[in-house]
Amino acid sequence: MCYSTSATPVCNAAKTGCTTGTLYSAAVSVSNATNLRAIACKSGNNDSSVKTVTYSMSQTYGTLSASVTPTSATLGATCIDSVNTTMDAALPAAIRDNFKCQTAYVNGANNVFKSVNMPNHVSFYYCSLISAGACAVDKRNATLWAALPSGNTSAGTNTIFVQNLEFTIPATPTLKTGTLTGTQNGYVAVGVTVNGLAIFNNAAAPPDTLAAEAATFDGFDGHPQNAGVYHHHAGVRKVGASGTDNNDANLIGIALDGYLIYGKKCDNATATTADDITLTASTGTSDGSAAGITGASATTLDQLHGHTTTTRHLGTATYHYHMALDPTATIDTLLGSYFRGVAGTITN
Repeated sequence: MCYSTSATPVCNAAKTGCTTGTLYSAAVSVSNATNLRAIACKSGNNDSSVKTVTYSMSQTYGTLSASVTPTSATLGATCIDSVNTTMDAALPAAIRDNFKCQTAYVNGANNVFKSVNMPNHVSFYYCSLISAGACAVDKRNATLWAALPSGNTSAGTNTIFVQNLEFTIPATPTLKTGTLTGTQNGYVAVGVTVNGLAIFNNAAAPPDTLAAEAATFDGFDGHPQNAGVYHHHAGVRKVGASGTDNNDANLIGIALDGYLIYGKKCDNATATTADDITLTASTGTSDGSAAGITGASATTLDQLHGHTTTTRHLGTATYHYHMALDPTATIDTLLGSYFRGVAGTITN
């Protein structure tokens, strides 16, 4: 018998092996949702028809510790206490080995990420009440609160609240043709960082501009909106070089279309930083069509902050994004105005 989980099995002419698939010799292990195809063959007999059995895994992955509250959390080694990291073994290594403070698993053709969206670092916005632009001492989380960077002001009275974010992202991203999908189309978030935090687009809520709104970022370049969703438009200092910036080739997160997001440099497909490539950002804006995307090369980015090449996580040349100066925002942002790929979905 020949079997396969990825193609139609075919027996060889002598009926002693398989030209496509694997010759059955022992029990077949199935670890996630799988279509198992098999064909029986014996010398002197006609091959059987190909039989297909679909296996649906019963294992479920729940929301991460939704009871965590800013007033009771303490800073752990990698995530705040009570927020765990659960990574499905079936995930690609780029996700499995780099993402934390969230649950992620394979579900059919998608990778699902679930997060309570609690920053694993100190923030001015770990405060139960902000009034008159300040957080009173008795309202601060004693472990997680920190002052804003010099010159910055609070984002109104916004504070951090536990969320229930669920990203359903294509496991195999696909470049979109025709009209592109805007990152400003009312999404709860447009991606998730390696430390489990929401990524927002390259615009602020009107009438604000993102360049002005950047003055409300905490010391790790994030802030919450009015429903308490902490997020990053731009830098993610927690994953930057030495935790200070993103002028590096570090992996920052993944966009809702499945393409990875990196710092301002490209790593030249090596782990060493000595040969990292400094990229040139596009000065143009996208017209919203796939046909209008231009300019990308190994050293330059297109209007969506992306290009196609290998990285240390991508063994074959694959499209991916970089943090770059964005003409719409007029500051560095993680994404441009459109997704390059077919976007997944997000709920909260």
